[in-house]
Amino acid sequence: MSPENVICLGTVLFLVFWMVALRIGLRREAVLTARLAVITAQEPPLLTLDERALRWQSAQIGQRESRRQRGILLMTPTALRLYGRTPELPEMLAIRPDQLRWFGRSHKYTSGMNEIWLHIETETGWQLLKIRLHQQAMQQLVRALKSFAAPELVEAYRRRRPYIHSGPMLAAP
Repeated sequence: MSPENVICLGTVLFLVFWMVALRIGLRREAVLTARLAVITAQEPPLLTLDERALRWQSAQIGQRESRRQRGILLMTPTALRLYGRTPELPEMLAIRPDQLRWFGRSHKYTSGMNEIWLHIETETGWQLLKIRLHQQAMQQLVRALKSFAAPELVEAYRRRRPYIHSGPMLAAP
């Protein structure tokens, strides 16, 4: 084979591979959208964040954090749910409003990626949930959290700007 034919064959194979990958990705997104529509039809959501950039991780207090995962966030008046971003759309985490104890940011928000922390009290103990989103999606999430959370949590979020969570502090006896 001449070098020109090898280059041409390589280009064709690359284009075929790219088209197959694109088709699989589009089919997967269609399945995700259809399953999400079935879930949202059961209870009208306050917010649905189906963003590729959404990443979350959680940890029980005193244990190692989970790895950062891609997900879909669905918030209804009765629960905040995180689903795995796979065609099966498994529910990974569900939080009721009465389980939420605090929400805020670990660092000042920027125009890029931002992170919000949710402190949750479950039957098995305290859990920290970290959610990373782009600025606009984060604004939507915070607005929805303000209607989801108890009024005293919203007041605490607004109280002292920049309301950065600095973690446990030493206290005098």
